[in-house]
Amino acid sequence: MHILESTQSNNAVLISKKMLLLPYLVVPFVIVLILLDYLFFSHRLQALLLVQPVLVLFAGVLFGLPHIVASMFAYADKNYRTFYKNDFKFVLPASLVAAILTVIVLPELAAYVLYTVLTLVHTIGQQAGLSRSGIRVSNQRYLVWRWSSTVTACCTVLSLAQAGSWKMLLLVIAVLALSVSSYCAIRLITEAGGARKAIYLVATQAMLVTSFTCFVTGYALLGVLIPRIVHDCTAFILYACHDNAHTLDSKNNFIYTKFNIKGKHVYWFLPLASVILAIFINMAGFVMITVTYFHYFMEKTAWSRQSIHRSIVKFD
Repeated sequence: MHILESTQSNNAVLISKKMLLLPYLVVPFVIVLILLDYLFFSHRLQALLLVQPVLVLFAGVLFGLPHIVASMFAYADKNYRTFYKNDFKFVLPASLVAAILTVIVLPELAAYVLYTVLTLVHTIGQQAGLSRSGIRVSNQRYLVWRWSSTVTACCTVLSLAQAGSWKMLLLVIAVLALSVSSYCAIRLITEAGGARKAIYLVATQAMLVTSFTCFVTGYALLGVLIPRIVHDCTAFILYACHDNAHTLDSKNNFIYTKFNIKGKHVYWFLPLASVILAIFINMAGFVMITVTYFHYFMEKTAWSRQSIHRSIVKFD
């Protein structure tokens, strides 16, 4: 059975949930790693993974920037720029303002909060959106699940930058939000017809619970990396499949045309070029933050049902 296949009726590419589930293998891997550390390595791994907020921010940039760069390749196509031109009128200045606030205006802690919240709203939003694909569930309960999951992630990560009563308050809120999220997840899975039909939702909830457990058991860096790896790998799958399908029919993308990249060659060119460009962009902090916020603000529009992206990519 092919995981990825072209649909002849509309020239779109169909991405299977089997492919999108692959990044979630990091969840059982981390669970096994922590158990081994507890049982055989006398918590040595835990001692190596003590982190500060600045390291969490660095990990987010290090692992997150390449897929953000990869998302920009589609906009090298003049048809895409034309299609999204009205959205750009809002997203570009909004990204610039948010970057100015983060880099220049706000104090360090406030900047950390702003960046963290926007990052996690985007990260959880992508996985939640894919979790709903292909299943019919209550819109209200789904929204409660999505936003309680987001609150859980935000409060958990932000607790790293706090101590004493503030840290405890954030963790209490995270526990309450996680309880609501887990309850809604169980109801949604039942409503969808069981775990097999809502397997992506199951995987996303498992990711959230495992990540939170990592934080409260002293493996905070793993707690940060789990959703980061899942989100980034999922994004690369989406962008590579999209660009692969699009380059077969279009010669309007300046980058792919310039380097004579078409079809399956995208699968090696896109990650390689994205990593190289990310290294240089990361050297200019303000540019990096602006590009990151542009990605966060633009993605919701780019992957909405009426977008040009979704005319290329479908989900089974």
